[in-house]
Amino acid sequence: MSKVISFVHALFIVFSIFGGLLLFDYPWLVLIHAPCVLWAISVEVFNITCPLTDLERHYRQDQAPMEVDFMTHYCFQYCLPDGLTVRHHRILGVVLFLAQGLVYTFALGSM
Repeated sequence: MSKVISFVHALFIVFSIFGGLLLFDYPWLVLIHAPCVLWAISVEVFNITCPLTDLERHYRQDQAPMEVDFMTHYCFQYCLPDGLTVRHHRILGVVLFLAQGLVYTFALGSM
């Protein structure tokens, strides 16, 4: 079950980051994408633990424990240096906010 949750979590993250690009062809997706991106930004900026991380930890109890959040455990360990701080997560949240604002401006402005 933890692998299914990890897969759904990864899909959510990918959709939150890149899903705004789908708005160029499917503007109605803003109704789904905007709440997802706002949640992703909130998790990063306000240092909130995502419920999917808690759920995955629950189902991983019989396996090696995941001591950090999902992003750090699965994503950042491969592409970013060790020692990410709350400040780094906040910066990532602000970057996501600015990037999505830019995408929304062009995608929804071209309607």
